[in-house]
Amino acid sequence: MTTTITAVGTHWDAIRMPRYLGLAAAAHLGDALGSVIVEPGERRMYVLVPPGTAG
Repeated sequence: MTTTITAVGTHWDAIRMPRYLGLAAAAHLGDALGSVIVEPGERRMYVLVPPGTAG
C-alpha cells in the first residue's frame, strides 16, 4: 500500500465533524456516505466528498 499526500479541493473536499455526528450519519446513510477518515484518539472524523461539495 502506498500513501500519498494530496491537497484538499483537488480530488476531494474533507468535511470535518464531531465523531458522534459522523457515526450517526454513517448509520443512517450506510455506503451512500462514502469514504471517511476517523482520527484515532480524537473525537472527530472527516467525510471525503467531491471537490466543491463542502462549499
